[in-house]
Amino acid sequence: MKKTVPAVWWGLTGMGSIILIILLALLQAMPLADGIRPVELREAQDLQADLQNAIPSIRTAELLSEDAIRVSWIRVQGAKAYQIYKKAEKGTYRKAGEVEGERHQFTDRGLLYGRTYSYRVRAVFSGGRKSKLCKAVSKRLEVVEREVDGFLYLYDRDGIRVPEPAAFL
Repeated sequence: MKKTVPAVWWGLTGMGSIILIILLALLQAMPLADGIRPVELREAQDLQADLQNAIPSIRTAELLSEDAIRVSWIRVQGAKAYQIYKKAEKGTYRKAGEVEGERHQFTDRGLLYGRTYSYRVRAVFSGGRKSKLCKAVSKRLEVVEREVDGFLYLYDRDGIRVPEPAAFL
């Protein structure tokens, strides 16, 4: 009795697997209707998901002097730069500045004493892609004097000691 090897077995071994690999490679290389290849589309979708998750988070907004606030944030991997936006009181957000990707803080000077300023930050990636703006953090540019152990110190409204009290004198 003659033994025969089923065609399916031949298809999974030998020439059949080579043909299957070639067909899969051709499918990967074929453009879709809009000219995007399946691999490029998947990479673009992954990149978009990464950008949505790569939103900077503001750590602090602290008073430096009677007219300056320093904003610092948690760095985002792959960011080439950061754009900082601010608004005063009930105004609209406007770009306050941009720093290189290695930096993670921005000092805003020339502010008006007694006003509240809100800040938001976004990461900028290669190719000009930008993350969403982070949640806003606000800081009122106002200080109070407090006596501690016989010395006068300046504090912001949140109870945080101002680092450079000489700037107010």
